[in-house]
Amino acid sequence: MACDPLPDPTNERDLTTFITLWSEDQDKSLEQAVGNAQIAENIIKEMQNICGEALAMYDEKKLAWCREYTDLMREIQLKKYDDVCAYILEFLDSYTKLSPEEVAELKNSNKNRGKGDMTQREKILQLYNSKDLMFSLWANVQGKSVMHKRIEFGPYEAAMPMNKATMQIIFRCLWTSYDYLSPYKIQDDIVVGGVVDFQMYEYPKSSNKVHKWVMRKVLPVHERLSKQPFPESAAGNAIETPVEVSFKIPSYLFIGDDITALKIGVWDQAKQEWSTDYIAFGKEDSKKDSRQILFTTTKFAPMAMLQSRCMDYPYQNWWLRCVAEDLAVLDLWTKRI
Repeated sequence: MACDPLPDPTNERDLTTFITLWSEDQDKSLEQAVGNAQIAENIIKEMQNICGEALAMYDEKKLAWCREYTDLMREIQLKKYDDVCAYILEFLDSYTKLSPEEVAELKNSNKNRGKGDMTQREKILQLYNSKDLMFSLWANVQGKSVMHKRIEFGPYEAAMPMNKATMQIIFRCLWTSYDYLSPYKIQDDIVVGGVVDFQMYEYPKSSNKVHKWVMRKVLPVHERLSKQPFPESAAGNAIETPVEVSFKIPSYLFIGDDITALKIGVWDQAKQEWSTDYIAFGKEDSKKDSRQILFTTTKFAPMAMLQSRCMDYPYQNWWLRCVAEDLAVLDLWTKRI
């Protein structure tokens, strides 16, 4: 008998028990947080059959039930990311401090780090991903210049604003394979390839060491994660120098000969819609062969690749084939493929 760790999505008691235990448990690492969040996402995928049946039967009540639990679990996923990042920042010195062996090796090497604390790392990157999520955190520990350099978070890269490029700062990148901002909206463009969110935060104050005691100030999550917005002016009337951003297009996403058919949108929280106003394409052209999109932005907020909802319509033909018991394959002949 196979042991399935997922709760039965048709059993509301199983579902609520899982959600309660998961939401109350504290993740101690990005790896643990991503792993648990992926389990929740796997449950959501299992619920797609229930959603599909509800749509076919015009069961609005069951459809609303599915969406309620989907939204709840995805809201917890984002909260878990904040919680584990706050935990890491509370104990950041344990991530940045070099071991005695590393210090000795650094002193004996020919590498010239210049001025700075020889017992601390210059920068750190914590990154873990799964099929549907990527949680990451980067820190400029010694505040050394990263001017005109893009910080790499796997397939996504972003430069720092010029006024933040030579200071101690925390930089995060979140990726989800799904659209958690406009999944039910009827709009001209749809999100493809997921949502990417770059955000900057104030570097935490160091802990104090008194004799054998290490003293840390315990702060709630919203205070520990003190956001440094870009642009700095909420009114948007300040002149900001655009920063460079690069996206690698996922292998599962089909792109035609015209890569410019993919747009980049930034989420406008006030208008509750995707906007291309903050995006410009720079000197380098996006490259189809390398599946890379290069652009600049004047705002850090959730970003996504957008494609016209009607890109592949109308279908030229389609076939529905039964290949096994309770299994069918749908073939589509579209305008592009």
